Amino acid sequence: MIRGKADFYTKLWAGLELLSALALIGAGWLFGSIFPGHPIIARGVGVGLGFIAGWLLPSLLFGRPVFELHWRIDDIETSGTASVDVRRRQPDDTLSRDDVELYFKVVLRAKYSSFAAWRLLRKAQRRGVQVLVHFRPVGVASVKSQRPIEGSSLETGDTKPIIRLDVIDTDHDTEQTQFVGSIVPGANRSTTDSIDIRAEIHDPETGESFRWARVDVGTSNITIRK
Repeated sequence: MIRGKADFYTKLWAGLELLSALALIGAGWLFGSIFPGHPIIARGVGVGLGFIAGWLLPSLLFGRPVFELHWRIDDIETSGTASVDVRRRQPDDTLSRDDVELYFKVVLRAKYSSFAAWRLLRKAQRRGVQVLVHFRPVGVASVKSQRPIEGSSLETGDTKPIIRLDVIDTDHDTEQTQFVGSIVPGANRSTTDSIDIRAEIHDPETGESFRWARVDVGTSNITIRK
């Protein structure tokens, strides 16, 4: 099942890589048939060479850069889901549970596994591509910036908050930028807030998602017990 444009391009890219590998193996089979004398051996050698080419060349031609978000929440590195109990931070009854802030840091890194992916990462850098981090549902929590860092910014409003992280480097698996902030649980009177984190790659030239890369959100949900 295809879920949106990003999923479509992911499957299309993988399909092209598989098709090219099969085509190279098939070409090796046909190439081996032109040698006289021992057709079975020649075809076997041709398939072997085609298999090597089918493994090597697609790795150089295909593959997309991957932007990874690395989270440190409440001074603990997290991935997948995170659970934080902020009740222990209330030293007395004068501090409301809605006034407690949850400190965090999110770091943007980029990885690539092919020459084509490196070129796409360079293209993303030149175009000023950003990774946008959304917190959902709207109103479940607010976000504050604790320290200004070049290459990151925070937007607030009725349909936000949104953290913007700039793509500023083309080195493999190095820190691009980071955002240091805090989460303030929502004003609802429930004892638990569940915050879903979503991320997208924004291309300012088109105003849409940068389709030739993908993003790994790292931590997809934060449960705050208050």
